[in-house]
Amino acid sequence: DLENRQQQKSFLSRALAIQKRHFGEDDHAVAITMINLGEALGSLGEHAEKRNLLIKALEILRNQPDKNDAEICTAMMNLAETYQALGQHDLERKTLAQSLGILRGAESIQEFGVDPTQLMKARQRSVLLEMGDGAATVSSKDAEDQVETSGSRSAEDEKKAEDIATEDGPYIEDEEQEAGEGGLAAPT
Repeated sequence: DLENRQQQKSFLSRALAIQKRHFGEDDHAVAITMINLGEALGSLGEHAEKRNLLIKALEILRNQPDKNDAEICTAMMNLAETYQALGQHDLERKTLAQSLGILRGAESIQEFGVDPTQLMKARQRSVLLEMGDGAATVSSKDAEDQVETSGSRSAEDEKKAEDIATEDGPYIEDEEQEAGEGGLAAPT
């Protein structure tokens, strides 16, 4: 309910401020709290704020000495969903492509630690975007059903994912672009 989501936002905002003071701006725990706060903001329809937090969290996660590709991949899938909510389908497609590219090298999706339903949803959305259907949506229920009926990707799906994943990226907006002055920034 709305009151619980607002309380969650308030609690996570306070926790983030405390963590930043205690651990510093670039700590792993700060990034995870940013992701959680972003999810709370998204549930309240505050997608631009969610996007900004996810971008910052991804930068922190990528710069960790013991970076976790599963966390990065999951955060990127969340960012892609945010781009979808904002109607930024080109950024969504490119972000999805890179997150799926990270997974390409994984031995096992379950061992990698990514939610299979979220992964299937990302794959389906990526295909829809490639077909030019940015307005189409993929329900979690449809993705769950497909996870149950498919154990692996077809050779065609593998080739498509490989082609998409080799594009430059990830593409995320920089703060100047939001003001209308910049281009796309590819984080390191």
